[in-house]
Amino acid sequence: MQSKYGVQPGDFYNFDETGFAMGMIRATTVVISSERTARAKAIQPGNREWATAICCIAADGYVLPPCLCVLGRHHLATWYADNNIPEDWVVKPTDKGWTDNTTGLEWLMHLNGEDGLSD
Repeated sequence: MQSKYGVQPGDFYNFDETGFAMGMIRATTVVISSERTARAKAIQPGNREWATAICCIAADGYVLPPCLCVLGRHHLATWYADNNIPEDWVVKPTDKGWTDNTTGLEWLMHLNGEDGLSD
């Protein structure tokens, strides 16, 4: 395909998303039934909020600025006060802190200069 159509390594991109829980970090408690009739359940202490990062790299090594999906409806000033989030990263509030097709498309449009990201 590269030789036939002149496609360059910079034209191939690999997108991925990863979710992570934010909150208090402590040891996890595992609850197991004495009869072992059910699967073990891990109990996480404290409240957790989920966030998702959408990351992308081209075959030539070029890395696009990521999109961080966080729980919320609007941007909050406290997210940006005294932090180290690079200016080219996108922070997108979503209803659950997860990504969806619309958020992914808005991120790509933003990277393309169309600024499709909305609050």
